[in-house]
Parts: sequence; structure tokens; C-alpha cells
Amino acid sequence: MTISRTKASAKAGIKQELEERFAMGDRVCMSPLGAERHPRYAEQRGTVVGLSRYPSVVRIQLDRSRTPVALHKDYLMLVEASSRRS
Repeated sequence: MTISRTKASAKAGIKQELEERFAMGDRVCMSPLGAERHPRYAEQRGTVVGLSRYPSVVRIQLDRSRTPVALHKDYLMLVEASSRRS
């Protein structure tokens, strides 16, 4: 029981940290690391549309794309915070 509670609390902590870093509606662009790893998306910006089932991944809708993509949070930088953010 202790191990599963520890894992659950660790996952909750990661999710909370991710939610503090990015919120739905935030505008993001690629970080230097993200641009290096994904040159196709290097100059694009997008909007955070949700979280993934993985704790370190954010789903974003790129400006010129019809479908969201899931990218690691370290590949993204905040450009403009959402007005819904407290």
C-alpha cells in the first residue's frame, strides 16, 4: 500500500507542477531544445488544449494544424498566459 500511495502522490505532484506551468488556453512556442528535436515545429506557435495521460506531456493545437499534437513540456515555452489563469 505504501508504494502505490507514494507513486500516486508523485504522479499528483508532477501533474500539479505541469498544471502550474501550462494551463488550458496558454499560448506556447517551441523551446530551443524542442526546436532542435522537432525542427518541423521550430517556428510555430500554438495553444494548450489539454494534458496527456502522461504526466510530462502537454497537448497543443498548432496555429496551422487541424489536430492537436502531444509534446513534452520541456519542448515548450510560455509565450502568453491564458486570461483564465488565476
